[in-house]
Amino acid sequence: MLHRLRIKNFAIVDTLEIACDGGLSVFTGETGAGKSILVEAIRFLLGGRASAEMIRSGSDLTVVEGLFGLPASPVLGDLLPDEDFTGPVWVRRELPLKGPGRCFVGDRQVTRTVLQTLGELLADLCGQHQQQALLDPHRHIELVDATGGLQPLAGEAARQWANLADNRRLQEELTVARERRRAQRELTEFQMAEIRAAEVTPDEDERLKTEAVVLKNARRLAEAAEQTLDELSESDNAIAARVGTLLRDARRMAELDPRWNQVAERLTLWQEAIGETARFLAEYRGHLDFDPGRLDQIETRLARLAALKLKYGGSCAAILERLQQLEGERQLDDRDCERAAELAGQQTELEASLLHIAADLSDRRRQAAAALEQSVNAVLGKLGMPSAQLKVAWEPFIDGGLAIPSDHDVVHVHAAGSGCETMHFLFEANPNEGFKPLDKIASGGELSRLLLAFKSAFPHAERGNGDNKLYIFDEVDAGIGGAVAYAVAKQIKTLAQHAQVFLISHLQQMAAAADAHFLISKDTVDGRARVTIRRLEGEARVREVARMVAGDEITDRTLQFATELTKKK
Repeated sequence: MLHRLRIKNFAIVDTLEIACDGGLSVFTGETGAGKSILVEAIRFLLGGRASAEMIRSGSDLTVVEGLFGLPASPVLGDLLPDEDFTGPVWVRRELPLKGPGRCFVGDRQVTRTVLQTLGELLADLCGQHQQQALLDPHRHIELVDATGGLQPLAGEAARQWANLADNRRLQEELTVARERRRAQRELTEFQMAEIRAAEVTPDEDERLKTEAVVLKNARRLAEAAEQTLDELSESDNAIAARVGTLLRDARRMAELDPRWNQVAERLTLWQEAIGETARFLAEYRGHLDFDPGRLDQIETRLARLAALKLKYGGSCAAILERLQQLEGERQLDDRDCERAAELAGQQTELEASLLHIAADLSDRRRQAAAALEQSVNAVLGKLGMPSAQLKVAWEPFIDGGLAIPSDHDVVHVHAAGSGCETMHFLFEANPNEGFKPLDKIASGGELSRLLLAFKSAFPHAERGNGDNKLYIFDEVDAGIGGAVAYAVAKQIKTLAQHAQVFLISHLQQMAAAADAHFLISKDTVDGRARVTIRRLEGEARVREVARMVAGDEITDRTLQFATELTKKK
């Protein structure tokens, strides 16, 4: 329920504030007085479209705020976690001439998306937009879900549909990948076999190149070893003999001067090093042999490695890395086989689950639609349309969506909670005319009353914390008059017993039914248009009703009629 509304610098509104009651509040005024501005201000407050044209000329900031009783809805906890509102809360929206706008719930700044969602809980703007929804067959199933409280089940159906669609997409992608690898499998097996048969080892080519160089230069190396060995230890004037002589002399001198021990120690190290070098060269010379057969083997092996490197990489390490990649692809194919079997099993479960939910949703929708038909038709009879009938027509989907095999047929389930069938409203305004699509035959006046019938047919008043939801009817009485207007006024009055209702109207019957009557007027102050709203009581209210009856020609008879009308309510 909206308890208080404040509007500042909105369109041609300077400053405006009204205290709001429960029940039915009717807003009247001359054509062009600005009645629609009130609706647009509330629409803006609850997250509607914003534009610079909304800012009053000469102002820098538009502010609209309302004091609302928040509903006891679990959605509220998701929107505003960690908040505990125990009473009415100010909701405020600001639109500056420059920079971004801001939205607040209490002292907490929120996004426009949060404000829009909260606005759907707080108010229902029943104007031309919602009348057009009645004419859109794609929206009809939403209305049935709303009246039957089936949005959670429809949401679960949408989630299950998305899960199954994802499953099928993954299977398709997996199949494409497996087919691609299957086309390459023969080549993969050949390459793996070729690399394995070669028995490549890391850095093998470098080691073989080194060995080949030695084999090609074996004679030269042997001669160098022989000459070095001769110089070190085997010739008459070998270095080893000369160092031995020097060592003996140094030891004799050490007997005379101990400092010669240092010379003796160094010569001893030289003697040992020369001996080790000589032994290495002797062994090296003994094993060094030119083997033409071995050189041929190495060159053949190097040629094979060169061919493999040309195909699989620039080194033996690269060849082995390619083998690991090929083995990984083979293992991936094996894992994909397991994954494919897993997805296929999940698909069976998901299809069964979605079929079950879709069937349950279909049954409940038909029940809700039947109850909606009965309730709407009952209300239509009270709105001056005793012979009018609304009927829901159902058609199963025959293509599109996700095709799921069932026991005897293939069921097509569509996304977004649509289920396995579509529906639309049929309407018969007069007996024996036959039911036809609502969007083809309903007049403006009939649509207005149908919209009211739908709102009245809701099985719940959407109460919360003792505050009823606000319904705003903008020109719902368009195209009607006389006895029909009385009937519509009576039905709106009935709805207002369970909800707060704002009604923008030009009919005296509606004004007479009001619990609170507000006059919207436009005047000129300092050369600028300004909209004002004031609550009418007593004689002022009677005169406004009289104006609605007779225009500017108000007579005593008109006043008497208006007085009787307002007393009737």
